[in-house]
Amino acid sequence: MRHPRVGVAILTMGTRSAELADLLESVAGQDTPAARVVVVGNGAPLPPLPEWVTGVELPENLGVTGGRNAALARLREFGDVDVVVNLDDDGLLISPDVFT
Repeated sequence: MRHPRVGVAILTMGTRSAELADLLESVAGQDTPAARVVVVGNGAPLPPLPEWVTGVELPENLGVTGGRNAALARLREFGDVDVVVNLDDDGLLISPDVFT
Protein backbone atom coordinates (compact mmCIF):
# COMPACT_ATOMS: atom_id res chain seq x y z
CA MET A 1 0.00 0.00 0.00
CA ARG A 2 1.33 3.41 -0.90
CA HIS A 3 1.65 6.25 1.56
CA PRO A 4 -0.75 9.17 1.20
CA ARG A 5 0.69 11.97 -0.92
CA VAL A 6 1.72 14.76 1.45
CA GLY A 7 1.39 18.42 0.62
CA VAL A 8 3.12 20.99 2.79
CA ALA A 9 1.79 24.52 3.26
CA ILE A 10 4.18 26.99 4.87
CA LEU A 11 3.39 30.60 5.80
CA THR A 12 5.99 33.32 6.10
CA MET A 13 5.97 37.06 6.64
CA GLY A 14 9.54 37.30 5.35
CA THR A 15 11.21 37.95 8.70
CA ARG A 16 12.64 34.49 9.41
CA SER A 17 14.56 33.43 6.32
CA ALA A 18 17.13 31.33 8.24
CA GLU A 19 14.36 29.45 10.05
CA LEU A 20 12.49 28.95 6.78
CA ALA A 21 15.64 27.50 5.18
CA ASP A 22 16.04 25.11 8.13
CA LEU A 23 12.39 24.07 7.88
CA LEU A 24 12.68 23.41 4.15
CA GLU A 25 15.80 21.32 4.80
CA SER A 26 13.87 19.25 7.36
CA VAL A 27 11.01 18.80 4.85
CA ALA A 28 13.47 17.67 2.16
CA GLY A 29 15.01 15.17 4.59
CA GLN A 30 11.81 13.22 5.21
CA ASP A 31 11.81 9.45 4.56
CA THR A 32 8.46 9.88 2.81
CA PRO A 33 8.96 12.87 0.54
CA ALA A 34 6.34 15.57 0.18
CA ALA A 35 4.52 15.49 -3.14
CA ARG A 36 4.24 19.29 -3.08
CA VAL A 37 5.54 22.15 -0.97
CA VAL A 38 3.99 25.61 -1.15
CA VAL A 39 5.42 28.62 0.66
CA VAL A 40 3.13 31.63 0.97
CA GLY A 41 4.62 35.08 1.46
CA ASN A 42 1.78 36.56 3.49
CA GLY A 43 2.06 40.19 2.43
CA ALA A 44 5.83 39.87 2.04
CA PRO A 45 8.25 39.03 -0.76
CA LEU A 46 9.67 35.53 -0.68
CA PRO A 47 13.36 34.75 -0.40
CA PRO A 48 14.90 32.55 -3.08
CA LEU A 49 13.36 29.08 -2.76
CA PRO A 50 14.57 25.67 -3.92
CA GLU A 51 13.18 24.68 -7.31
CA TRP A 52 11.05 21.93 -5.74
CA VAL A 53 9.11 24.56 -3.76
CA THR A 54 6.23 26.58 -5.19
CA GLY A 55 6.10 30.17 -3.98
CA VAL A 56 2.97 32.30 -3.71
CA GLU A 57 3.37 35.99 -2.88
CA LEU A 58 0.26 37.68 -1.54
CA PRO A 59 0.12 41.46 -2.05
CA GLU A 60 -1.21 41.96 1.48
CA ASN A 61 -1.18 40.00 4.72
CA LEU A 62 -4.42 38.02 4.81
CA GLY A 63 -3.79 36.65 8.30
CA VAL A 64 -3.15 33.04 9.17
CA THR A 65 -6.46 31.78 7.82
CA GLY A 66 -6.19 33.71 4.56
CA GLY A 67 -2.58 32.64 4.05
CA ARG A 68 -3.38 28.99 4.69
CA ASN A 69 -6.36 29.21 2.34
CA ALA A 70 -4.07 30.57 -0.40
CA ALA A 71 -1.68 27.65 0.15
CA LEU A 72 -4.52 25.12 0.10
CA ALA A 73 -5.91 26.62 -3.08
CA ARG A 74 -2.52 26.28 -4.79
CA LEU A 75 -2.11 22.69 -3.57
CA ARG A 76 -5.63 21.90 -4.80
CA GLU A 77 -4.73 23.23 -8.25
CA PHE A 78 -1.99 20.58 -8.51
CA GLY A 79 -4.52 17.86 -7.69
CA ASP A 80 -1.95 15.34 -6.44
CA VAL A 81 -2.08 15.70 -2.64
CA ASP A 82 -4.02 13.52 -0.18
CA VAL A 83 -2.95 15.08 3.14
CA VAL A 84 -1.82 18.62 3.97
CA VAL A 85 0.65 19.56 6.69
CA ASN A 86 0.37 23.23 7.72
CA LEU A 87 3.56 24.78 9.07
CA ASP A 88 4.82 28.21 10.03
CA ASP A 89 8.23 29.38 8.86
CA ASP A 90 9.71 28.88 12.34
CA GLY A 91 8.61 25.23 12.51
CA LEU A 92 10.98 22.30 12.26
CA LEU A 93 10.40 18.60 11.60
CA ILE A 94 12.57 17.00 14.27
CA SER A 95 12.91 13.53 12.77
CA PRO A 96 12.90 12.11 9.23
CA ASP A 97 9.83 9.94 9.82
CA VAL A 98 7.27 12.67 10.59
CA PHE A 99 5.43 12.24 7.27
CA THR A 100 5.65 8.44 7.44
